[in-house]
Amino acid sequence: MTLKNCYISALALTLFACVLTACSEADEQAVPEGYGGVTLRLTAPFGPQTRATGDWLDPVSTDELIHDYWVVFVSESDRRVAQIVEGDAQGAEYHDFRFMLPAGKYILFAFANISADTFESLNIIENTQMPDLTAVRYKTVNGWSGQIPMSNDGRQEVTVAEQENQSFEVPLTRMMAKLELQFRNTTGFDLDILGWELSPLEKTSVPLLAYSEEQRDKEALTTDTTTFKQVLSTPLRIAKGGNGTITTYINETNATATTTENQYSLRLKVRRSGAKDILGNDVEGVEEVRFGITLPKEEEGFSIIHRNDWIRIPVELGNWQFRIECLPFPPIAGFQSRVESADATSVTFETGGYVVLCPMFRRTDDPAGVWRNFSDGSVVFKPTGTYTKKDDNTYEDIDSETKTGIIIRGDMRIFEPSDSQESGLMLFKQIDASNIVGELLTSTPKDYKRGQVTITLKVQLGDYNDEGTFVGYHYQFDYNILR
Repeated sequence: MTLKNCYISALALTLFACVLTACSEADEQAVPEGYGGVTLRLTAPFGPQTRATGDWLDPVSTDELIHDYWVVFVSESDRRVAQIVEGDAQGAEYHDFRFMLPAGKYILFAFANISADTFESLNIIENTQMPDLTAVRYKTVNGWSGQIPMSNDGRQEVTVAEQENQSFEVPLTRMMAKLELQFRNTTGFDLDILGWELSPLEKTSVPLLAYSEEQRDKEALTTDTTTFKQVLSTPLRIAKGGNGTITTYINETNATATTTENQYSLRLKVRRSGAKDILGNDVEGVEEVRFGITLPKEEEGFSIIHRNDWIRIPVELGNWQFRIECLPFPPIAGFQSRVESADATSVTFETGGYVVLCPMFRRTDDPAGVWRNFSDGSVVFKPTGTYTKKDDNTYEDIDSETKTGIIIRGDMRIFEPSDSQESGLMLFKQIDASNIVGELLTSTPKDYKRGQVTITLKVQLGDYNDEGTFVGYHYQFDYNILR
């Protein structure tokens, strides 16, 4: 028998029907023997384990609050479903309701903002065994729109006594993380954000139940990840000296299982307005800028995006552009065959020889065609040539002071081994002020190998302020070498 805000257990006796059908007047009714009168409060806090810098109860919209909900009381002794309470909080920050329940010990499961069909598919039925939901995943989409699905961890234990007035709070956790990109334009131009992408992110689903505090940083999420791309139907205009914000919802993701520890990559597609070349002519153009988002300490790190996180990423749009060229280093009277990708972030070689990476930089107010290299004083980059192998078989040479340098990952067998390195390990080193070089295996049948390595360059670009202090911005660029 279903009421507006509560299910009445089939165990209830007809004798008590007048009591059970007046939940809102329970204080005026005697509680039947063997039952307890319960007030239950659903809440949706941001939680102590998130990196939220403010309370989620300051919502972007009511989609972040509680709407349709289901609370399931499961008998602790035999794991049978004793009662299901459902209702609609209609976009509330918290929601109270009263009902009757046989005295005893229970485990609570709670869900909100999921469809009735989804709840029905869980096969949770009164007076039957509670199904095991630990492996159930909920289908989610990066860039989620609409009501944010919520659940608890299915581990909350309560004891209902034979008394009238007792209350419990059931905290719900949002299954999505809220992401804010907070832009600040320090260039001399108006800028339009045309689109952006973030990787890696969990691709299609997340666990239905929230992890406990003990599990959440230990349990590896799946490695089925993707790059989330969003093209803005209306570009976000950020005036020079101005600010702008993009807010969206994304899946929880464990980056330690998918990529370099503590590392996510944000890429923006930006159009500038009002730029002039050296002759004073108007210059309009689209520039793609890749930013690295990194925090150095694991305990403060960005290696895991938790559900219910409210992550605010400040993005300062400065006066620097960054590109990289991959140049062949052919033998005498020879030339390596190569095919570059459309976005010039990868290159395929069919023969052996050297691979030369040539990173280039320019200020947006430099004359057209002017590019700088590592010899420029505004560029910080200090590779030492000594690479450290990590547990995930990546190699890195990151300067501990500037956090700049090279990270190498992928199939190292396509590179020539050297005396100072393990067999099959690529050696990439800076050979002059502007170039970084590595050597492919020769193309003889014995040594011919195919594979891919990704070279991640982390650089710091910046300017000297009025006090003469260097103010830098960190950039990351990934380059794929295929063979």
